[in-house]
Amino acid sequence: MAKLLPRYFVKADRATGEWIGEPKLTDLSNKFVDATSWHAKHDTEAYHFDTYEHEGETRAIQIFWIGR
Repeated sequence: MAKLLPRYFVKADRATGEWIGEPKLTDLSNKFVDATSWHAKHDTEAYHFDTYEHEGETRAIQIFWIGR
């Protein structure tokens, strides 16, 4: 059975990588993603795919780069 992760997003400064604000649960219909598929995603100039731990829960995070 596939492991599903809750899907979050956050904006981050492109130069420093620092998150701007707190991650938010996506409002898309697919609030959960398959962990294997998530790890297979490729980063682009606009965003980065990763995971992080929060209070013992692994979460999928899509980081939207801002700035140059």
